[in-house]
Amino acid sequence: MAKRTPSSIASFEDRLAKEAAQWRARAQSLPPGQERNDLLCRAQQCEIAAKINAWVTSPGLQPPEEVLPSLLGKSPR
Repeated sequence: MAKRTPSSIASFEDRLAKEAAQWRARAQSLPPGQERNDLLCRAQQCEIAAKINAWVTSPGLQPPEEVLPSLLGKSPR
């Protein structure tokens, strides 16, 4: 088994983006229906996970703007 070096390991966000692209490619090859919708849903989940990961690992950890009003008990503008 080959040893993995840090330069050969893709970041978590890169792996999620690659997986989302693969799910979307598979979905595009299918006719409209439940299976296609399921694959598109998986792709979207990967994209959301990448955004959440970027937010959680960001310096300062600021919540998204659309979340702030609900957390503070205020109505959105």
